[in-house]
Amino acid sequence: MLSFFLRSWLLSLVLINTAAQAANISLEEQRQHYLKAKDALDKNNNAQFKLHYAQLGGYPLVEYLDYLRLRDQLSDLPFIEIDKFLNTYRGSLLADRLQQNLLSILAARKKWSDFQRYYSSEFTSTEMQCNRVYADVFAGKPEALEETAKLWDVGQEQPDACNALFKRWRNEGKLTQDLVWSRFQKALQNNKLSLANQITPLMVEPYTTYAKAFIKVDARPDLIKNHTTFQEQKLPIQHIIAHGITKLAKKDAMGALKHWERYEAQQMFGDDMSRSTKLQILKALVKQGHAQEAQKFINQSYALRETSLVEELLRVSLENLDWPRVNEGIQMLSTQMQNSERWQYWRARAQDELKSELPGFQPSAQVYTNLAEKRGFYGFLAADILRKQYTLEDKSKPVDPASLIRVSQLDGMLRSRELFELGYENESRAEWMHTTRKMNNDDLYAAGHLAKQWGWYTTGIQTMMKGNLWDNLTARFPLAYESEVKRISKAADITPTLVYAITRQESAFDADAKSRVGALGLMQLMPATAEEVAKKKGIKHKTQDLLNPSHNIFLGSQYLNGLLQRFDGNRILAAAAYNAGPGRVREWLSESRQERPFDVWIETIPFNETRNYVQNILSFSVIYGYRLGQPQTLVSQLEANQRL
Repeated sequence: MLSFFLRSWLLSLVLINTAAQAANISLEEQRQHYLKAKDALDKNNNAQFKLHYAQLGGYPLVEYLDYLRLRDQLSDLPFIEIDKFLNTYRGSLLADRLQQNLLSILAARKKWSDFQRYYSSEFTSTEMQCNRVYADVFAGKPEALEETAKLWDVGQEQPDACNALFKRWRNEGKLTQDLVWSRFQKALQNNKLSLANQITPLMVEPYTTYAKAFIKVDARPDLIKNHTTFQEQKLPIQHIIAHGITKLAKKDAMGALKHWERYEAQQMFGDDMSRSTKLQILKALVKQGHAQEAQKFINQSYALRETSLVEELLRVSLENLDWPRVNEGIQMLSTQMQNSERWQYWRARAQDELKSELPGFQPSAQVYTNLAEKRGFYGFLAADILRKQYTLEDKSKPVDPASLIRVSQLDGMLRSRELFELGYENESRAEWMHTTRKMNNDDLYAAGHLAKQWGWYTTGIQTMMKGNLWDNLTARFPLAYESEVKRISKAADITPTLVYAITRQESAFDADAKSRVGALGLMQLMPATAEEVAKKKGIKHKTQDLLNPSHNIFLGSQYLNGLLQRFDGNRILAAAAYNAGPGRVREWLSESRQERPFDVWIETIPFNETRNYVQNILSFSVIYGYRLGQPQTLVSQLEANQRL
């Protein structure tokens, strides 16, 4: 008897073939006619295009040919054909794309009445907003011009399409010196010196002089130490001082603090400027090893108890195993943050370490009990403390067959599938995202399972996340490439749960994943690392091979095995090294002031990304143990007992 998923798979193939059968032509023949029609269109061979187009019947990608043909004629503004296309394919990815292309042409030609006819509020790009405001002004709504200030006053270049609106706005006398100065500041704060230089000619004195001083201080923050240069009691001078102090703090936080306190005695800074500057100084103090100085300030000021700063100070207290200060620091967080799983856990740990019941807080056992009901790193930690089983909160359920069929028959889904089969993966993803963007949760649930069934594991995961379907562990944590993972992990002498956890975190099972730093494939290996591992194992290897799932899993598993050996089998350290590099992990271990419990070491990893990475790897290992029917503890006894 066929399994449900196999029956669904076969059904999807039947649905794709339906149109081809109705036209008495095979799907493969339709594909060939589509490709030949597309080629003929590229070569302006109209006779061949018509010949192959006529053979397509109800092929899912006919819209793409209609779009390409019309796009090439769009500059002639064939409104009858445009309207026909938009009505036929209304709401589709290509209809929206054509409509936006048309709007850009209409705006460039200043055909504002036509622009308004085709404009949709769903088009939210800056270019579209500038054109929409200009069209409104042209239509006799001068008040629309008031929206221009927020489009102009940003710390980055705006699209050329906004230039006409900005010129009209300036000609109407709407550009004030305060706005010019505001954008100038934002440009420098955003490290956009060229934009700041473009804005300077719009200034008049004394702003021109202020701007020159600002640019000098931006380049040489040490200039801010000369207090006599910046004595004038003016807002632009205060902006220069705050900017210079903030940049100085990145190199010398204690020096920046000393100079800021002198300036505060001299200038009347606004509350917002004072707070934001102090926060930057205090964060720099913590990074540069002066946590006690920063702590003094937040002890005295509620306004400075910004979440990320308090959390960094808490991690310093944890690193020092200063449990009284940990408890005090948590009370400085907002109520919402105190109730987060992270800080509930650490408040309970602090209480346990202090061996006393602290006023106004539940007994730690009750906190652990509540946390242990949650799926996640801190919930799993709490369950281990209580020696309880983990709560997985898995609400996966069989997808409704009728929903699966209906969703799989949607035009966008058929196009997405067919584009993928033809190798147009980027367009396939775009169709999928466009089709699912307005789905309700029931349809997203079906779509997520459809993606998983088709082997589109990354898409399935993203679809579940889009619908906040966090408890569908079957689709969110798929057993992708199961035979390869089991076989290769066994050969590498590591658990498949760890390989799955790394792969899920690194690429979400996108075999073609490429990171901004050049890591490739399922386990996101850097080419140099992969080459080194391949050479050590004596296997043939080319960089392109990293996009082959089996090859990538093999090299990734071997590399992971090497890290585990280097760190005595400790997955915590191996996972941190996989993300940040083994050298950094060795450095962190050597810099430790004292040995710490494993949970403290993880919480005080200096890099936010690596800290979250390690927590996810351990948590995902538990979840994959559940998915594989091989129960896995969050940490082994060896890892739990080792002080780092």
